[in-house]
Amino acid sequence: MIKLLVETKSLHNVPNYKPSRASELARIINEDFNIPVTNFKKLRKNDFYIYIIELNGSVEDWCHKKLFEHIPNKVYELIEKKKCILVFNNEAEGDDLNPTPTVDMYHIMHNLLSQYKIPQSQFYFINGDLHFDKNYTSWCLEKNVKKKINHFCIHRWFNNDISEPVAVLSAIQQEKGKSKDFLSLNRGGRPHRIDHLYFLISRNLLSKGFVSGFVTPEASVEGPTYIENAKKKDYLKKINITLPLLLDGNWANLHPSLNFEDHIYPINFYCNSFLNFVTETHFDSPNCFLTEKSFRPLLLGHPFIILGSKNMLLQLDNLGFKVDFDFIDPSYDNVKNPIKRFTLANNELYKWCSLTYEEKIKNIERNIDKIEFNQQLMLKKNLRFNGYERFVKILRESIKVE
Repeated sequence: MIKLLVETKSLHNVPNYKPSRASELARIINEDFNIPVTNFKKLRKNDFYIYIIELNGSVEDWCHKKLFEHIPNKVYELIEKKKCILVFNNEAEGDDLNPTPTVDMYHIMHNLLSQYKIPQSQFYFINGDLHFDKNYTSWCLEKNVKKKINHFCIHRWFNNDISEPVAVLSAIQQEKGKSKDFLSLNRGGRPHRIDHLYFLISRNLLSKGFVSGFVTPEASVEGPTYIENAKKKDYLKKINITLPLLLDGNWANLHPSLNFEDHIYPINFYCNSFLNFVTETHFDSPNCFLTEKSFRPLLLGHPFIILGSKNMLLQLDNLGFKVDFDFIDPSYDNVKNPIKRFTLANNELYKWCSLTYEEKIKNIERNIDKIEFNQQLMLKKNLRFNGYERFVKILRESIKVE
């Protein structure tokens, strides 16, 4: 029988380390897939165990030897006997895990997995990067090493518990002039988001949309990154005068006691705007994370433009969603150069805002079937639950236990 192996006590002396007892993944596997929970005092000879560790924070926080040192020796003994699978769950984060000057996650993990004698067949790494396998394979080929990491992708930020009518239908039914041309939420200040805000300011588009923008205290705005021909002095002046723009909460003051769903799904703004300009977490990155930012216009019923990593529209299309609105040129999604991709995506928004009110309404009405289709597909799919279901199936097949 497969069982979830959990700890009898928590470990507090390793930053951003959560043992299996605190694992949401363990809870869901236990409750939804009927895999029982046990502890080290109740090990049985014929059972097979899954040991899950939740990894929070940046890769620098958890990718080091201390993480492996705090895994109980009994887990390593079970792994050696081929009676346990170790799972590192990083689905809650969207960090770039590719090698940097400060940390090479692949290299460190390879060394530690070898040192602690954990074979690839008994180790899984979970996160939401759709390009992880491609990037990891390239690294292994470059270093001429065999793979040691089994990767599994789960979309962390998905919630289909919200039941709302198609938001854009509410927007086009408003009296002329009441609804905004677009919605753009940029609460977490990242370079591509700040540059997008400068684009809006420079082209007098702020008043045409619901726009938020905020630079966190630890971040700093040093000048343009992806905007061509922007003068640093003008850039900094306009950004400093305009920000913060608070719509979806003040990032510096958000607290877990607040209703976080109000910030993730600000439904009122969707019901009073025509199009969602999504600024994803990653932009100039080889990774591809689909977060709540891309899923919410699908769920709430909005056409959209995504300022994110290359091929994000393609990944949504692969999931079955309609991304080919006939009034938006999606070719920006295929552009590798981040400056060109930034320019093309923002220019699509400018073109949209330049249309007359009547043209916008006709465009939306002509594409409403696609918008409704996306919402219905989101309501039917539970990408996260389906991910867990596939993962449990893989675990069961890998250890050949029903």
